[in-house]
Amino acid sequence: MKTPNISIIMPLYNAGRYLRETLDSVKMQTFTDYELICVNDHSDDDTQEILDLYKNKDSRIKCFMNQERRGAAYSRNMGMIRAVGDYIIFLDGDDIFDEIMLEMAYETIVSKDADMVYFDFMPFQSEKIPIKAKVSHDERFKKAYCCNCFCLTDMKLCDFTYFNTAPWNKLYRTEFIRENRIMFQDLPCCNDVYFVLMSFFLAKKMIVLDVDRVMAYYRKHDETTKIGNNENPMCLFYALDQVRQELVERDLFHLYYEYFYVESFWTLFSIYKTTKNISQKKEFYTFIREEGIKKFRKNQEEYFSRISPYMQSQWNQWMNYESENLWTETNSPYLFKLYCFEKEIKELLENLECNNRKTALWGVGECGTALKIFCDENEIKIDVLLDINDEKQGKVIGGTKVKSPQYGLEGVEIIIVTGKGIYDDVVNLTQKKRVLEIIDFRNTIGI
Repeated sequence: MKTPNISIIMPLYNAGRYLRETLDSVKMQTFTDYELICVNDHSDDDTQEILDLYKNKDSRIKCFMNQERRGAAYSRNMGMIRAVGDYIIFLDGDDIFDEIMLEMAYETIVSKDADMVYFDFMPFQSEKIPIKAKVSHDERFKKAYCCNCFCLTDMKLCDFTYFNTAPWNKLYRTEFIRENRIMFQDLPCCNDVYFVLMSFFLAKKMIVLDVDRVMAYYRKHDETTKIGNNENPMCLFYALDQVRQELVERDLFHLYYEYFYVESFWTLFSIYKTTKNISQKKEFYTFIREEGIKKFRKNQEEYFSRISPYMQSQWNQWMNYESENLWTETNSPYLFKLYCFEKEIKELLENLECNNRKTALWGVGECGTALKIFCDENEIKIDVLLDINDEKQGKVIGGTKVKSPQYGLEGVEIIIVTGKGIYDDVVNLTQKKRVLEIIDFRNTIGI
């Protein structure tokens, strides 16, 4: 019997509610030379019945049952042990692949002889079937990451925050995973962080899939549809600390320390901000401040001292603030990204003469908010904030109130468009206004 090219590994626990949609997205793949390894983690719903129905109609589906509940990490590891494909990919039991995903990822990883192919993903609400979405990368990103293979040290530090730590939007070369002994960590949550980060650190050849559409859709659950709820922020620290220890043991920390400290800060800070349980949040912060940061710097103080002054200030501000304040609310990886392009942004804004002409910033999402903060910190004048979203209008950012374009364009000479994919719409909406320049900020800077 011919060995399949790709092994799809799917850990499942009480996934019956959405499992049919997920399995159908695999059946609809234009690439058909795969095996689907389903590891049922001792579910007590109709997961197994659904698997049996599909397995009986498709010999490519292989099902295994854990005799007791062991968790997603154990199930994925067991799936990897059983996999016979040349390449491995992971899929959760409630997510969906685009029908050309396997074909495109396989063609790319083979033609480029890569260890890993990364592709774009998008969240969708739990009860809705996702509508096919487009995606685009600016020319700088395409040239750096989509045309030829790269390794981690080829990557700009700020771009590292773009690459997520989920396993289901990456196709891996099986031999690369086995040669480097990369396994999933046995944790209640964040058990994929170690696996994914170590694969980034160890891969010699990675590439981003260059297509204009989203390849993977992951389901965002509200509390009523959540399959499991073991979200303990401490698990993220344990995962990151295991990565640190592994890099030290493999004598690689000196190569990747800056990437490690950047990733650690932004992921820990993000999970801190999003943790809803107040007591859990306080305990987590106290641990990071009093013990966690010391562990991260233990015997690596010289490396921590070498990271950029900006990232050192980020760690110091977080470790020394006393209560919720504006900094924790507005600080974001996007602001860090702007400072990585500080020279280019300042040159652009100075050439536009923003301080001499009435300037509007259009779009106050993550990028727009970060750019306003950046401008305030660098004494660059932004006169007006605009957004077509009714919910954002009236919001105050850096002392400036967000207005509707209908009322905020009077006398504006420069518009800096920060929203992704809205530049043409802004141009059309302002045709009758005497705006001298409209700048597509993301494409101009390449972020």
